Amino acid sequence: MTLSWGPQSLPHTQRLTIAHEIAERVKERFHPEVLAIGLYGSLAREEDGPYSDIELFGVLRTDHYEQRYEWCTAKWKAEVDLYGKQTLRERAARVDGRWPLTHSAFQTVLPLDDPEHFFAEIRTIAQASPEPLFREAIENLLVDDVFECIGKIRNAQALGIPTALPTLVLKLVQAVAMVIGLANRQCYTTGTRVISEAMALPDLPDGFRELGQIILTGDFRDGQQLGTACERLWQGLNIWAKDHGYQIISQERIPF
Repeated sequence: MTLSWGPQSLPHTQRLTIAHEIAERVKERFHPEVLAIGLYGSLAREEDGPYSDIELFGVLRTDHYEQRYEWCTAKWKAEVDLYGKQTLRERAARVDGRWPLTHSAFQTVLPLDDPEHFFAEIRTIAQASPEPLFREAIENLLVDDVFECIGKIRNAQALGIPTALPTLVLKLVQAVAMVIGLANRQCYTTGTRVISEAMALPDLPDGFRELGQIILTGDFRDGQQLGTACERLWQGLNIWAKDHGYQIISQERIPF
């Protein structure tokens, strides 16, 4: 089948050439404010496929600024995220439930123009966040996402809604993968690899690898098997959280 419109197959070298052209345009458009320009994402890691996006950071000398440009041609899509230098520092220092995904860009950015080595500073900031921030992010995920998701999975089974299970199980495993990434201070390369890369990390809650493998095979037909695997992971996660001192259950009926 001929793919006549939309993302077209491009070699890595051509995509890189386009990235340099975009970087030059950023420098022209925002001169003399441009402090640094770098690639992130699969192109920066040299793992881009023939249909991958082109993603760039642009850093301005002003302290606070944030603007995103996204566009597509008939063949490729690009994104340029422009930040003031202090805004990007603050983003790099932030730790939340999506840290294992969002901060991969800071750690693998490929400078295209960075005479003052600003991206090296950003990489250091992203790696140096204090332990209490990670602990808070983990506990928030356990309560806000994981506990809630288990309730929805039990609802789907109790109310006889098997079609809801695949989406809910995927959401559960992705949330636990984020918990695992935070606990290991490990970033994932891309959203499509979160589960497989989490399964390769140490100190996993019991049941995670089993349920992750079910998802990776794509076989969601056995609702009873899915439900049992979810309960096994939930039990294992509670033991894991207790062993690591993470709190899921509040001891007060209403904590305020």
